Amino acid sequence: LKPLHYHAEQQPITTASLVKLFSAQTLTLYPQDWSEEISFTSADNETLLRPHVNPDDIIPIIRLNEGDTITREEAFAGMLVASANNAPYALARTSAYNLEEFVAVMNATVQNLGMTNTHLIEPSGLSLFNISTAQDITHGACQVLRNDFVKKYAGYSYYQVETNQGEEKIFKHTLNSLRYDLDYSIYSGAKTGYLDETGYHVMAQMLTPQGKEVCATILGADSRARLDEMLQAMRDWLDEMYNE
Repeated sequence: LKPLHYHAEQQPITTASLVKLFSAQTLTLYPQDWSEEISFTSADNETLLRPHVNPDDIIPIIRLNEGDTITREEAFAGMLVASANNAPYALARTSAYNLEEFVAVMNATVQNLGMTNTHLIEPSGLSLFNISTAQDITHGACQVLRNDFVKKYAGYSYYQVETNQGEEKIFKHTLNSLRYDLDYSIYSGAKTGYLDETGYHVMAQMLTPQGKEVCATILGADSRARLDEMLQAMRDWLDEMYNE
């Protein structure tokens, strides 16, 4: 992995939901029954999330009716496509580990990816104490997107599931411009993040006109519109550079 350009690459910053890429990578390192049906507990939906956010914040989650279940793979998709915050908690809880153990394995995972300035304390990205740097995130996430299972769901524009009781759920990707990349000619994977305290983040793997994959991370944009503008400028620059 050779960097084209870094700016403030070593400045520590809260990861926000970019951490879900590393939750996903951790889950795929160990055998999983992806067809297992799971539901969400009150702890997954609320109790474990509230310590990390303001009391009036609306937390994106997968909402299921009483008695509804989805598969572990569908929850995994909801985590990466729609950035559902209850999904990584439910997936960690139903893995081979308890939550504390899972977070320890996550930290070992990012260290193995060479992310030496990264420390994580929970799997959703809501905590202000999930800390990394632009350099670490770009280097690590680009490796994670070599994992075909993670890349598959990080690249979907939207994903449709049906619960065991027949309710339809549609997960839309949180990166607006990826939703319109219906022929997948621009992106091969992406993840966004947002907290009031940090602003807007994105990690995207973009395709050049020749099909070369380039990983890019933008952290701390002050609005979603500004993040989209910066990402578009980066894509235009890549197109120009690789068209020469």
